Amino acid sequence: MVNNKTPLEVLTSYLGCLNEHEVYRALEHLAEDFRLQFKGGPSLSKSDLAGALGWDTGTRGRVEWHIVSESSAMIAVGGHETNDFLTLLLIEPLPFHSEFQFNGDGLISRQVHDVDWSGASVSDALAPAIAWAAEHAPDELARAYPNEKMLYSEETGRGWVALLRKWKSEAKY
Repeated sequence: MVNNKTPLEVLTSYLGCLNEHEVYRALEHLAEDFRLQFKGGPSLSKSDLAGALGWDTGTRGRVEWHIVSESSAMIAVGGHETNDFLTLLLIEPLPFHSEFQFNGDGLISRQVHDVDWSGASVSDALAPAIAWAAEHAPDELARAYPNEKMLYSEETGRGWVALLRKWKSEAKY
């Protein structure tokens, strides 16, 4: 092991960096060939993840987690994740399960992430805010929702949070 830390120490530090929005420190815990696989969805490389974590920074993402199982090469965790975007839409923290695999250097080489969206519909919750913003804040909507597409960056995350706060305040939602 190059880093002289146990997999649990590496994982704990990594998740702490994510909660503190220290993206580049978090990336130090990942192998160069790291892959994040969303169960039933896309796969991200380490460089792709760096960009996507901007959304978590912009929306103040946070996770609460606990160990489900642990071995020398894999740790499974469960918990809940949320952010200001979801909170403003009144969506409860989302249950998740992640499995982290570690390479011979003690770095995270793979993560399989499964989020339970069964109790939440972002599109349904977001629809009234989009309708309001189209009329009352079209410039802010265009920045947060360019070409009516969700882009996951720090800029769009911050834009959505500001827009949703304005909507809540002015539309009395």
